[in-house]
Amino acid sequence: MKHAAPALLLASLLAVGCAASGDSDEGGARLARDQPRAEALAEIGQHEDHRTAGDGRLAQFLAHRDTDVRVRAATALGRLWWPEEGAAVTAPLIVALADEQAAVRAAAAFALGMRGDPAAGNALSALGLDPRLRDPHPIVRARAVEALSKLDRPDLHSGILMALADVDARVRLEAVVATHRWPDDAPGASDINKLLVSHLELERDRSVAEYTVFALQRRAAPEALDLFRSFARSQRPIERLYGVRGLKALAPHTDVRTPLIMSSRDPDWRVACEATLGLELFPPRPTYTALGEATQSLNPHLRRVGWEMVAAQLSASENRRERELWTEALAGLEAMDDDSLAVRAAFVGAQRSLEQFADPEPYDEEALREALATGAFTDEEWIATAQALGNGLRG
Repeated sequence: MKHAAPALLLASLLAVGCAASGDSDEGGARLARDQPRAEALAEIGQHEDHRTAGDGRLAQFLAHRDTDVRVRAATALGRLWWPEEGAAVTAPLIVALADEQAAVRAAAAFALGMRGDPAAGNALSALGLDPRLRDPHPIVRARAVEALSKLDRPDLHSGILMALADVDARVRLEAVVATHRWPDDAPGASDINKLLVSHLELERDRSVAEYTVFALQRRAAPEALDLFRSFARSQRPIERLYGVRGLKALAPHTDVRTPLIMSSRDPDWRVACEATLGLELFPPRPTYTALGEATQSLNPHLRRVGWEMVAAQLSASENRRERELWTEALAGLEAMDDDSLAVRAAFVGAQRSLEQFADPEPYDEEALREALATGAFTDEEWIATAQALGNGLRG
C-alpha cells in the first residue's frame, strides 16, 4: 500500500531534493532502474566499500525497480560523510522519503540520521511528526525521529518530544532515547527532564519506561532523584541498574549516599558494581564498611571494584586520621591469593596507595628502568607498579 498523502509529501520534499537531480543524467537513471538485481547489488557494494557516491550511481539506484536494491542504495548513501558529501547525497535521500515502500522510506530516514546533515531536518519532521504528512508506518516514524535526534538542530527538539504522544511504543522509545543525545546543561534542559519524569507516570510500555530512566540517568537529571531512588528498589535488575546509575550521576551533590550503600549489596553484581563506583566521591568514613564488604564479595568484578575504590579514596585523602581509619578497616583483608589477577592488581594498588602515606618518595626512575630492563620484578611488584602508574601515582 502506498504512503498516505504521497503527493503532498512528495511536493514538499522535491523542493529540497531536486537540487541534486542535475548530477545524474536521465539515460543513466534509466539504466540503473533496469539493471539486473544481482549486478545492481554488487555495484552498490563496491561503492559502499570505497565510501564513494560513484559519480551519482548510488543516487540513481534509489529509482531501481527492486525494493531491496533501493534499500541497499539508501544504506550505502548513509555511509557517505557529511559535509564532505553534501546536497548531492542528502537531496536524493530526501526524495526517497516518499518512496512507495516503507522499507525504503525507513532506510532513507536512517541514512539521513547517519549523515547528520541539518538540511534534512524539515523533511524528517514532516515524515515523523507532522499530523498532515507523517508516515502511517510506525517503523518509518521511528527511524525519522531517531534521525532527527542526531541532527544539530536544537530548534527541532520540542517537535521530537511531541512524539512521546505517538500511539506506537517504537516511536515513543526513539523520542525518549533522543533526549540523552542532547546537552544536559542546554537552555530548557530542566524542562525536558521534567517532561520525561511526567511522561513516565503515563507510559504503559515497560521498555519505553526503562529507557526513560536510562535517558534521565544519562542526563544526570536532578529532577529525577525520587525516580532513581524508586527504580533502585525495583524487582527487575535492569531497572535497578538504571536507577543506581542515576543516583551515581548525582553524587556527591545530592544526598544519595545511603541508597548507594544499600545498592552496593545488591544481589546482581552489575548493580552492586555501579553503586560501589558511586561511593568514590563521598567522604570515606561512612563508606568503610560498604567498600570492605565489596572487597570480600563472591563476585570477582565486585571485589576488583571494591579495591579500586579503596585505592581511589586513599589516593585522594590528605587526612591522617582518615588514613589511620583505613588502615584499621583494611586490617585482615587480603587478596594476594585471589583467583583473579584483576582483583590482585586492585588489591596491591590499594596497598601501595596506603604505603604512599608512610613513604611518599617517588620511584627512582633510573632504578625503575634498570628493573624493567633486567626483569628484576616479582609478579607482585609488576602488579603494584602497573596499578600505581595507572592511578597516576609515581610511587
